Amino acid sequence: MRERDMTRLACLILLVLIHLPVLSAEGSYRVSQAYWIDRSGQSGLENAAAEAFTPFTGPLRLGFLKHPVWLRLEVVPRPALNALGETAETARRSAVIRVTPFPLDLIDLYWRAEGRWLGQAAGDLRPRLNRNICPDDAHCFVIEHPSSEGLTIFLKVSTRGIVFVNVETLFSDDVPKAVARRVAALSVSLVSALALLALGLAIMIFEYRSRLLLAYCGFQISILCLSVVRAGLLEDLLPGLSREALDLAAHLTYPFRVAMSLLLCWSVVAANRPTTLYHRLTLALVVASAGTALGVLFGDVSISLESAFFVFLVNAFVQCYGVFRPGKSVREDVSPCFSDLCSGHCWVRSESCSLMAKSGPDALTISPRTSAIYA
Repeated sequence: MRERDMTRLACLILLVLIHLPVLSAEGSYRVSQAYWIDRSGQSGLENAAAEAFTPFTGPLRLGFLKHPVWLRLEVVPRPALNALGETAETARRSAVIRVTPFPLDLIDLYWRAEGRWLGQAAGDLRPRLNRNICPDDAHCFVIEHPSSEGLTIFLKVSTRGIVFVNVETLFSDDVPKAVARRVAALSVSLVSALALLALGLAIMIFEYRSRLLLAYCGFQISILCLSVVRAGLLEDLLPGLSREALDLAAHLTYPFRVAMSLLLCWSVVAANRPTTLYHRLTLALVVASAGTALGVLFGDVSISLESAFFVFLVNAFVQCYGVFRPGKSVREDVSPCFSDLCSGHCWVRSESCSLMAKSGPDALTISPRTSAIYA
């Protein structure tokens, strides 16, 4: 690989790093969070409330999980202070529960008010709630509750794929600030993905084309698709599709990104002239990734996404094999042929050496064409 290609590759890798997510927003309440995994998948609210919950802080990350997850939020309002720093009288204000990211299939929220349980339903398989209040990617629940009283909330989350749940509890007055921060983070991600894709396409169109740039553009397209899905913009871009079809399209972005990652790694390692086994292993992983995409469309989505993640993990070992076990170089292949030729014995299986004989053995010249020499 040329030095210029290596320099540009390093720059592209550094630019890709800016896709790290930015998730933040301080709530207006003190919230104690806990979760419980419903292994049976049949538990109702009363049964779930009686179970032993496991406390956690920050976003909930459980990896691939087929079972519903119940979250319990113990909400305690922060006291409001007046200009003198004294506790001010609190009024009845709305509590807003924001749940991200957008690709969560089913979300059911319950809270107790006036001696009975009330509920709301959301998720990417259901119509959006309160989009006028939360126009970003968050699933938004509004609860009318006195801001001076505590509140216990139960959330039931059912989704296929990776379980990642981030919950924010805010006063209604603080929602615009949280939405603005979230929209800014999503905008940076989308604009960056578009800019990096445009950069790769511009280099291909106006300067030179290479296998590496083609694979990079494909990978950047997968990143752009993933950003669109996480921002909840897929239903706006494809309004004619049903929510089930949109959900399948969202899940397809993961096998697509895995396949593009494989091809990008292969285009880099191939310059090191790896062994034939490396190329065959990479091809097998690409075929397996395509199989996981078919599984998302026609089979079990959860198993297919887990298989795609396994392919992604195996790819790391395959790429290490390609880097640390390169194939024979041209010089290593030509030298045995030259030695045998000087002794008068050279057997070549393919057209690998062009021989030009003149008067005497000292005038013999060899020019390599391929690296497959068999003496």
